[in-house]
Amino acid sequence: MIDPVFVGYVGATLTTFSFLPQVIKVIKTHDTHSLSLNMYVMFVTGVFFWLVYGIMVKDMPVAIANAITLVLAGFVLYKKITEDDIPTVVEELQHAKDELQEVVEELHHAADELGTKDTK
Repeated sequence: MIDPVFVGYVGATLTTFSFLPQVIKVIKTHDTHSLSLNMYVMFVTGVFFWLVYGIMVKDMPVAIANAITLVLAGFVLYKKITEDDIPTVVEELQHAKDELQEVVEELHHAADELGTKDTK
């Protein structure tokens, strides 16, 4: 039988290094205009939380993969913020903040629903 940790490392390696071509393209072209700022803000935030989760539950494939992904995607986000024009970045960041707030509200609502179901 295949070791589940090995499977985790293979999956983590493939998904993590899938960001490498984007990082290389951004380094070479300095072009981030076609990249979605909202997507990268939410993605980097999610990866950060996956990293914290991996550390908390001592799941090394999750922690290591997300640490590397955070660096790669964080670099692309940094370049997107610093190389696009400022009014566009500010507008997109506000939109991303609004979308994240909606997600948090939905999560709170879902948690409330689960809490209600657990007490019945």
